[in-house]
Amino acid sequence: MQHNLADLGTWEEVEYDLVYTKMDRHCAHDRFLAALCETVKLEAERKMEAGNVDLESVRRRVGKGP
Repeated sequence: MQHNLADLGTWEEVEYDLVYTKMDRHCAHDRFLAALCETVKLEAERKMEAGNVDLESVRRRVGKGP
């Protein structure tokens, strides 16, 4: 959540990938945490879209897209 507060200009490209890979394993054991994880991802996606990041490319790179 704190990462989402930082200006997108401070994110490195690898951090786009981490949106989809870093939290899942740590949150999967609890429904509330899993839902929170999804909300954090949605906020990160909105931020990346607003910054013209190609989300489909990021998702494909991490195995989360078509």
